[in-house]
Amino acid sequence: MPSDAAGSLRDSEQPVAGRSAGLSARAHPAIRLHYRARAAAYLNMAALPLWWIVEEGFRAELAAVALWCLAFPHLARALAPRLGNDRATEHRVMQLDSANAALVSGACGFALFPTAVMVLAMLMNALINGGARFGLAQLPFLAVGGLAGAAVGGFTFAWQASLGASLISAIGLVSYVLLVGLNAHAMQVRLRRTKSELVDKSRQLEEASLTDPLTRVRNRRWIAARLAETERTLREPLAFALIDVDHFKRINDRHGHAAGDAVLRELALRLARAWPAPHDVVRWGGEEFLVVAHGIDAARLPRLAEELRALVAVQPFPIPGGESLRASVSIGLAPYPFGPRLDRADWTRVIDLADRGLYEAKRGGRNTWVAITPGPGADEAALADRPLAEAESLGLVRTIRPSTIAPRD
Repeated sequence: MPSDAAGSLRDSEQPVAGRSAGLSARAHPAIRLHYRARAAAYLNMAALPLWWIVEEGFRAELAAVALWCLAFPHLARALAPRLGNDRATEHRVMQLDSANAALVSGACGFALFPTAVMVLAMLMNALINGGARFGLAQLPFLAVGGLAGAAVGGFTFAWQASLGASLISAIGLVSYVLLVGLNAHAMQVRLRRTKSELVDKSRQLEEASLTDPLTRVRNRRWIAARLAETERTLREPLAFALIDVDHFKRINDRHGHAAGDAVLRELALRLARAWPAPHDVVRWGGEEFLVVAHGIDAARLPRLAEELRALVAVQPFPIPGGESLRASVSIGLAPYPFGPRLDRADWTRVIDLADRGLYEAKRGGRNTWVAITPGPGADEAALADRPLAEAESLGLVRTIRPSTIAPRD
């Protein structure tokens, strides 16, 4: 008389047919959960014909019914992999539960109290499991089981149950209620665990979607969300530094893509170590990285730029095969907010200015940097897509370049 409190679980939790029928088989949770409960309920059902034998003497048909009740739960569990091992299989077994309960009742003469307990338990079980329609679907099985039981018992009707039979039925009723409660509790525990696992998996997937798989630093999607929030709550200046590995294609062509990947991973590691949180290191795309330095204003951009350039140029990069190579980067920088009159200017447009600085650094010979800072007339026009020289001549922006670093090609 087990209750299917697992009705809300996904039917997709099915194993491959033909696997082991042991409890370790990946049967639907309803089958695994109710196996022990069903075995206990059938043990109580088997006790009724056995008690009739004790009271009235040995009858082979009653002994056969008792043995059938003892065997049925294990037989149903063993056959589950062949029958589908899913929730539909559990429903079919529950219909047989109804037939078996009526079989025991009929074989024992339809004693009123035991019959009422078993029939009500089966109907409650069906209603809990599948609602009113599934409950009504039990009636044919109860009728067929009752007829079979009456035939086994010789169509004898003993309406008055003995004290022992009534006690066994009462124990069965109490057991049924306890099993329903235990199954419901087990299902709640399982659902909470499943929910926790889903939350953890969701967090892992979200983390993966915001992290660059090669370098393990954050990606463009992550920084976009972070800067959108920062734009509303900004309390300190930021510096955007776009960093591009010089001649990266040449590295791939000469040393292989594994070497190029090694350079990118090492560069990300160096940047993250040199500029840990609250600063942000992001793989912007390809061989480009973005450093968002917190608390760095326009006046400190040259120092930031030179630290970033030297971080790459001074120390060789290890590559596969025990070798190493030297690399350099070009850097474009811009402060955010971009001038006092652009306190909340769109951060994407300021990064565009840093990108234009990066382009100028590439044109200037690489292994160098160009910082674009607000000029005396900086306003919204400073962020417009116009030639840099024109914007500088209009006093909208000012470019800062190193004066002591020799270009390196």
